[in-house]
Amino acid sequence: MNRFPVCPFSAEFEVDSEGKRIPDPEFGYKLTAQSLENRDRWRAASLKGREPLPTLPSHLRVSPLWPANTLPSLLFGFPLRMHHVFDYAKRRQVKLLDKTRAEPVYRSIHAIMKVIADLDRRCGADLHYGIPRIDGYDFMISLYTNLTLSKDQLEAVEERDVIDILMRELQLSEPPMWYWDASFIENS
Repeated sequence: MNRFPVCPFSAEFEVDSEGKRIPDPEFGYKLTAQSLENRDRWRAASLKGREPLPTLPSHLRVSPLWPANTLPSLLFGFPLRMHHVFDYAKRRQVKLLDKTRAEPVYRSIHAIMKVIADLDRRCGADLHYGIPRIDGYDFMISLYTNLTLSKDQLEAVEERDVIDILMRELQLSEPPMWYWDASFIENS
């Protein structure tokens, strides 16, 4: 087994008969059973208190009492999995990179950006790519953040129209919520 010193949880990797780490698409290299348990405990601890919120509490809104540089970042929108992207692209005939020629990671990122651009055009809204702090999702499409809400928030009717379009086009049943921004270091 090989140890990984720069991981937020105690991690060791499975090795083959030659002592080389075994590749794994999810983590890079295959983790031992104990390391998988360590990762699950670390994830649970890091998500505690960071559950999605149906409405944004006043103490997380920018105000004279709470300037933007003192607040964590939350994203308002929909968490998605990659199947949402590829299903939408197929239905709407969005041209993507050829899966036989492109590296999987480049194909996925390219697909996300193409789909967001297409949805942006259909909605007439300024949609953004985000990474929610929630298990089970790959990324999210957000309308705005709590830090930009005062200048970016749509009027109620426009917001409802955009949400309806996104839910219909992506075939979603759950309404948008506020998610902790996993890319914002202060949210760690």
